[in-house]
Amino acid sequence: AAWRQWWVPLTSLAVALLIAIPGSTRPEAEWLRARGIAGSGHAPQVGLGIGGVTDDGREYEAIASAMHVDDWLRFSYTNERSDLTWLYVFGLQGTGPIPIAPLPDDGQSLPIHVGRFVPLPFETRLGARHQLGPVRIVALFTSSPLTTARVAALVLDPSLVDALPSELEARLRADLALPPEAVVRILDSDILPGSATLPGARQETP
Repeated sequence: AAWRQWWVPLTSLAVALLIAIPGSTRPEAEWLRARGIAGSGHAPQVGLGIGGVTDDGREYEAIASAMHVDDWLRFSYTNERSDLTWLYVFGLQGTGPIPIAPLPDDGQSLPIHVGRFVPLPFETRLGARHQLGPVRIVALFTSSPLTTARVAALVLDPSLVDALPSELEARLRADLALPPEAVVRILDSDILPGSATLPGARQETP
């Protein structure tokens, strides 16, 4: 993946934040799980937000509207738990992780703090390493950092790419020896060709 720095505050990624709501069977809970607007009751919220950005700076919801291979992605997180101080994000389309964040030279998870809709200070373009088609974005919130070497060595059964998120989460927890307090968020989307067809944006490539 390619990266570029950015420092523009985010406000529109709130609707892209995906937060699981355990134990709820209300119809609106499924909508919240899909669109990620809020948590449930007084439970602390922990989640990852993803927005797509065209080359001319227009932003869209990368989960709800899919991702486009020629666009950049902006990430934000919400973390209301003071014991979770590190974040690791990777893509999954095959048997191994495709790095997204941290940056390649960082060597370990990104340090994070308590906050809502906190932006990461860089953008990433998926086209360099990801393929067109379904993609899973995995976010690992942990109390101690994971090394990039440890995550890079992860090898998964190809069937887990399409498995239930709970099955993939169980495998990740076992293979990475994640402690019970760690939070795993798995976001499903698609990578489409070209750029998002927004007003003023470049059209998709054939």
